[in-house]
Amino acid sequence: MNESQTWYIVKHSVGNCEIVPSDKVGNDNVEIIEQWGPLCDSLISESR
Repeated sequence: MNESQTWYIVKHSVGNCEIVPSDKVGNDNVEIIEQWGPLCDSLISESR
């Protein structure tokens, strides 16, 4: 079975947003001030 990667849209303290894999999102990342997700692979590939 092929597991999908989950992704988040995150907003950094400097103001820019980016799409990052779930393993880069955590409570210890003080540079992320907001996050939206999780999003699945199929949503990310459609947006690119």
